[in-house]
Amino acid sequence: MSVYSSGGGGLESLPSDIEKMLENIDDPETGFFGPGSVSWRVNRENAILVAGASAALLQVAHPKVAAGVSEHSSFEDDAVGRFQRTFDIVDDVSFGAAEDAVAASVRVRDIHDDVHGELTEDVGPYEAGESYSANDPELLLWVYATLIEQALQGYRTFVGTLTRGERERYYRESEEFAVLMGVPREMVPDSLDEFYSYYRGVIETEVAVGSKAERIRDALLGQWTGLKAPLELLAAGAMPADVRRKYGFKWSAGRRTAYRRFASLTRATVPRLPYRARFNDRYLESLRRLDLEPVDASESLLSLPPSRTPW
Repeated sequence: MSVYSSGGGGLESLPSDIEKMLENIDDPETGFFGPGSVSWRVNRENAILVAGASAALLQVAHPKVAAGVSEHSSFEDDAVGRFQRTFDIVDDVSFGAAEDAVAASVRVRDIHDDVHGELTEDVGPYEAGESYSANDPELLLWVYATLIEQALQGYRTFVGTLTRGERERYYRESEEFAVLMGVPREMVPDSLDEFYSYYRGVIETEVAVGSKAERIRDALLGQWTGLKAPLELLAAGAMPADVRRKYGFKWSAGRRTAYRRFASLTRATVPRLPYRARFNDRYLESLRRLDLEPVDASESLLSLPPSRTPW
C-alpha cells in the first residue's frame, strides 16, 4: 500500500519534495519524528498551547498572511476553530505515521492553492494592489517560523528547560515539518542562530498590523467568553515587544509580574499532572498505536524510570 493515495493515485501523485522525504524515512509507522525525537518531547505538552494565541497573532501580523486568512476563511465566526485546525495539522505531522503526515501536507497544499488575491490597503512595507498567495514560500516560511519559535518559547516558559543542544536538535528536526508544509528546503535557515536572525529580521522589516490583523485579533480573543482579559495577557506576554506594541496590547510592570507568576505556577504544576491531562491526545494515541508500554495515569512520563520513558 502506498503511503498516500488520492483518487486512485499512489506515490507518483505526490509532489517531488515529499516523495524524496519518503525515500529517506526509516520507519513509516513512527512517522517523520518518532518517540526518540525532541519534537515529540516538546510538542506533546499541552502547556505549550498557552502560547497558541500569540503564535496565531504573530502569523497574521504579516500583512499578506492576514489578507489570506481574512479573505479566505470564516475567522470572524470561528477564529478559534480556524487556528485550532492549524495546530491539528502540526499534531498530524508531529505524531502521525508517515501516511498521516503526508495526508496533512497534501491537504494543506490543496487548500493553499485557492488562497490568493490582492492587498486592499497599504500596510507597513506593502501597498494596496500587491498580490499575495498562500503558496508563497516566504509566507510559508514565516508561518512555520512562528510555530517553531512559539513552541520553544512555550516550553521554556510553561514546562521546563531544554539544553542548547536539545533546542538545536528540535529546530533541525522541524525542517521536515517546514518541507512538508511547502517550504523549499534550501530556504530553511541552516542553524538555530540563523533562524532567530531571520525571525527578528521579518519582525523589523515586514511585520505590520493593519485593519485585517486587528479584526482577527478581536475575533480570536473575543470568542473566549469571559476569558478575553487573561487570554490577551498570555498572548501579549509571549510576543516580542515590537509586535505587542503594534497590536496595541497594554503592557506594564504589573502585567509582566502577573504573566511571570502564571508561568511559574504552570511550570510547578505540569510535572504533577496525570499524563492524560498533561499530554496531547494525538501523542497518547501514537503511544498506543506503536504499542509502547502504557504509563500509569497518575504519573507523568518525566517521573518514570528511563526504561519506561518512550523517547
